[in-house]
Amino acid sequence: EPSTPGLVRAIDYLSGYIHEPMDEAAKAGGRGRCRCWYFLSSEAGGGVPRWAAERGVSSAISNFFPAAFKELQRMRAAASLDSCQ
Repeated sequence: EPSTPGLVRAIDYLSGYIHEPMDEAAKAGGRGRCRCWYFLSSEAGGGVPRWAAERGVSSAISNFFPAAFKELQRMRAAASLDSCQ
């Protein structure tokens, strides 16, 4: 049962990411180009129409990648500051 009345929970059966290094630098563990796949198998609970569930998932996925890139930039900046101390 959802902890908030009026909301439904989704079941996440399987999800994850696969990162494939695309150039020699990335294959060696350095900074380089990578291809990222995201996979998800889930089921919306309650009476959520299929179109609404699919729209929510696609929105979450498309919002994730810019946020992940921003976090990567933040982490790289913090690491470069740490190396100067």
